[in-house]
Amino acid sequence: MMKQFGLRGAAGVIALVLASPGTAGQSSSDPYAYGAIARGDWTAAEKKLTSFSGAAATDPARLINLGKVYMATGRRDQALEAWRRAAATPNPYLVELQDGSVASIDQVAKTALARYGGM
Repeated sequence: MMKQFGLRGAAGVIALVLASPGTAGQSSSDPYAYGAIARGDWTAAEKKLTSFSGAAATDPARLINLGKVYMATGRRDQALEAWRRAAATPNPYLVELQDGSVASIDQVAKTALARYGGM
């Protein structure tokens, strides 16, 4: 399954991650807090996104979503750091964007950084 992200014009980047090959065995049907982000429930989204450890905690898709949560809650520096970590992933992979286009996960993170002056 391919990870899916959405970019919303001038309003900023919102990562809408629905599924990942690495999450198939996990019990959560929403490991990237898509539902909470879409509802604007930043507390629930942050709790979900920070509840993972090990490799899952450093998944670039999770970091992009966490950056969105941080930015939406006024923590710009933390958002930029999350996006920098996602952009620096040693093994970037392709993701399908909400509009159907395809981009590299590191490019999605770099787009967020560029939009918010974090490059």
